Amino acid sequence: AEDIRDKIFDPFFTTKTATKKKGSGLGLSIVYGIMTDHNGYIDLESQVNVGTTFSLYFPVCRDEVKRELRPDVHGGVERILVVDDDAIQRDVLCRILGDLGYVVFSVGTGESAVQQIAQAAAGKFPDLIVMDLVLGEGINGTEAYRQIKELNPGQKAITISGFRQSELIEGAQALGAGQHLRKPLRFDDLALAVRAELDRPQSSPETGAV
Repeated sequence: AEDIRDKIFDPFFTTKTATKKKGSGLGLSIVYGIMTDHNGYIDLESQVNVGTTFSLYFPVCRDEVKRELRPDVHGGVERILVVDDDAIQRDVLCRILGDLGYVVFSVGTGESAVQQIAQAAAGKFPDLIVMDLVLGEGINGTEAYRQIKELNPGQKAITISGFRQSELIEGAQALGAGQHLRKPLRFDDLALAVRAELDRPQSSPETGAV
């Protein structure tokens, strides 16, 4: 519609509410950011009750592009569990971490993450969990991390979110989670946060844990 057309590329703008837990308002802003980074542009044609067409124009590029990493950005070979209810963003996270050399596996709900840890054999826990705090179905990321810590008290994690859910962030960090990142994520920021948490000295396990 004409009254929202100028807002659709704004980060976190959405016609849905946070209480419905659907739509973070990040999809088109991420697309816009990618196009801008590639010196491209987007053309929009839209008519209510008729349809919408987005035309994406990219500049001519080299046949092969080599990513130049910052000197302080390093990957690794550790096992990382990605928890995100958005399939596209989950895939992007897995691709980025995989490109950095990590062994990556993923789930879409907090319950599935807890189940993964509960079923893990001794010594097979992930070295790190990248946990979305606002999950579409079931328990949120903070509650999932609390249950995971009961199963594996030393479990390391970093958290991500597209919403300003300060109580969830504070709750996860009180449980021992490391850095929190805001969506949309940047490659270098994610890589640095993951490496920093993996390299952080392991805290002593809590007593009475399973």
